[in-house]
Amino acid sequence: MVNNRWVRQKSPLLNNYGIALPLVLMLLVVFTLLGTAAYTASQSSLKQSTRLNPDLRCKYLARSAVDATKEAWTAKFLANPSKYTAIGATDENFTFYTRYDSGDNEFKEETAANAGKDGVITTVQTFDASEGICTVTSTVSIGSHSATVTAESEKLNDADVSAGTTPWYECRKYESRLTSVLGSGPLYTWDNWTIIPGPSSREVTDKNGQEYTATYHVTEGIVNISTYPVNTSGLTLYANGTLREEIIARTGNLVDASLYMANVIIFILQALAGNADLLNQDLFSYSVTGLQAKHIRFNCPLNLYYNTSLLPLNAKAVPNPHSLIVCAETIVFQQNLTIGDSAFGNLTLSIPPGTGIPGEVVHKRVVDANATRPAEEKVDVKKIDLNAKYGLVRFNNVVINGSLIGNGESNDPALIRNKSFFFRVMGEKALGIGTEPNTFSDIADLFSWTATENDCRLKTLLDKGYLIPATNDDVASYYDVLFFYK
Repeated sequence: MVNNRWVRQKSPLLNNYGIALPLVLMLLVVFTLLGTAAYTASQSSLKQSTRLNPDLRCKYLARSAVDATKEAWTAKFLANPSKYTAIGATDENFTFYTRYDSGDNEFKEETAANAGKDGVITTVQTFDASEGICTVTSTVSIGSHSATVTAESEKLNDADVSAGTTPWYECRKYESRLTSVLGSGPLYTWDNWTIIPGPSSREVTDKNGQEYTATYHVTEGIVNISTYPVNTSGLTLYANGTLREEIIARTGNLVDASLYMANVIIFILQALAGNADLLNQDLFSYSVTGLQAKHIRFNCPLNLYYNTSLLPLNAKAVPNPHSLIVCAETIVFQQNLTIGDSAFGNLTLSIPPGTGIPGEVVHKRVVDANATRPAEEKVDVKKIDLNAKYGLVRFNNVVINGSLIGNGESNDPALIRNKSFFFRVMGEKALGIGTEPNTFSDIADLFSWTATENDCRLKTLLDKGYLIPATNDDVASYYDVLFFYK
């Protein structure tokens, strides 16, 4: 009996009676602590937000004022670029005051008397004509908080590349090599405008083993290339490479010069007939000259094919073993352009690193232009690479030399003559204009000799979308002025 009672009696450790009240009290304490912590944290965040809000408002207001000002200045610049870019342009400085009206969602003019008051934005816009740079700075205060935002444009003025220590081109005087024979001076002299090598030079070798002497000119802003005397057509600008300089260096007298020139002429005839070994010759070096700026405009005739440093202008006997690379967002050949279809007088286009017109913008502009184009002139927008960057090029009269059998349909200059295009480079490379993979392209195609990666004939460029037809308005109006926030 006794044992049974002890068995039936529960241990105090197993007794649950009265546990509810302490448990509830414990939970109330925990929740109270958590609630207090959450309240403290929320109050702290609220105080921080209260402190940060005026800072953010100041920054947003200052940034918005800078954005609005640079857009207004860009529109004014586009309406009259020469006011800012022409050599001799003057400085321009303005200070104005605005307040942002949240009701109308626009900036409203304030007077100078209210400068420094809460929410009144002071904006200083300057244009340094000597540097060609527009700077916009906006400052605003709210209570004890303030913010200043500054944006600076890229260099926009015209760059004078015809003078200085490293001019891009100049009028050079040449004379005959008969001086030593006559003993009384040259038999004749002549002057020609020519693109000269850049300040830095290096030897480069392409994948085929061909060596080139490569030089480069680089500047910011806008480059206008003009020969004088100034008249309707101007004097022709040539790219003479280094041919005459090499002849002078390698020949010390008239006999040597004559023998050398005979070999040069024989080589050129072989090259035109497709029989010359372009890689294994020691007559002259191929040279490349690069010109880089934001915009480059040739306001004079440009002849890349003929080398006029050897003979007077009217002879035009020797093709020019030279390639010109023009690297800019906008390139305009305002007058006649004469190029070659192979290694002689080659023209190549490119765009500066980090620049270019986005493919989406090109697509929109082409779609808008298609709306008013006749059906037969509508552009196939599928050829536009939305992920690529494009430049703009304008051609006027174009002549392509080099093939004895003529340019034919695939490289007919009429395909680009008096037209404008958006252009993109071939992968990592630049874009050759009218360059044939073989001088006799039609025969090469017939026997499948054409190297497609070197095929830059005009029809190929159009068919593959490397040249997208643009309008003259695109060339005249598209100007993406870059501003950099400091």
